[in-house]
Amino acid sequence: MKRPGPGWNADALLDLPRSRRYLVAVSGGRDSVALLHWLLAQDYRKLIVCHFEHGLRGRAGKSDARFVERLAQKQKLTFELGSADIAVLAKQRKQSIETTARQERLAFFARIAKRRRCQTIFLGHHADDQVETFLLNLFRGAAGRGLGAMRARSVHGSLTLLRPLLGVWRSEIDTYVAQHRLKFREDATNQELTARRNQMRHRIIPWLEKQLGRNIRATIWRAATVLR
Repeated sequence: MKRPGPGWNADALLDLPRSRRYLVAVSGGRDSVALLHWLLAQDYRKLIVCHFEHGLRGRAGKSDARFVERLAQKQKLTFELGSADIAVLAKQRKQSIETTARQERLAFFARIAKRRRCQTIFLGHHADDQVETFLLNLFRGAAGRGLGAMRARSVHGSLTLLRPLLGVWRSEIDTYVAQHRLKFREDATNQELTARRNQMRHRIIPWLEKQLGRNIRATIWRAATVLR
């Protein structure tokens, strides 16, 4: 698949001094593990590894947290752990699991950023995430700027969110992980079709490509970029 944007180009980080501290969100999955490995390769050594446990996967979720903690220790990086019972909070707030999880993660990142006096966090969102977000927003009725989906650099309160892999396809991340023999955790819930994003990833986009007889991901990615 043709790369839509800057991909793994380290030039995207030129305005970020290596001497400063940065937060990096690491779930333990291949995307965030690849991001952490790549940032270290770009000589970012003052990273604070942040992991949020959603309380949705029982022992598997706790195993993810231990995996990320060991990964941070191996690289001699600071580790921060947050947790919440997302299912209970979602029911109390009468909102979706996905929305509640996102809110709680961002709140956790903001607390760590304040305590560590570090106002920038790296996130592992990639090009396929961008395509899925665009279509989810479209089907919710968004228009114009709302269809711009995620930005490579955005602001949440006092916290700056950076997504350096937003121009990298999932297939390229798979190749990177294999080349560097990186260990990661598989989240079985990514295959469950109860979540809208999983439905988009595993059913809707493949169906659209089959019906249209071509790859639509790069086209949608470019549309999101233009609208953004």
